[in-house]
Amino acid sequence: LIEELARVIGYNYFKPITLPVTTSINIGNIDFLEKYLSFFIVRGYHETVSFSFLPKNSQNSFIKSSNIITIKNPISED
Repeated sequence: LIEELARVIGYNYFKPITLPVTTSINIGNIDFLEKYLSFFIVRGYHETVSFSFLPKNSQNSFIKSSNIITIKNPISED
């Protein structure tokens, strides 16, 4: 809803702000994440990372071009 309002009003109406950067890492969150991932890994699940909506030239930054799977009839070139 907020995104639609910003689109209608115009993005230039809103002043950009810089968010504070924190460099600390919450170890508790990392421990939870590792336990959470282990729960699924021991049950045979695999983690995947999908960049399915990236333009072809951006995909090359993340994936070797020989590993990219393309669709014969994409909705758009992007």
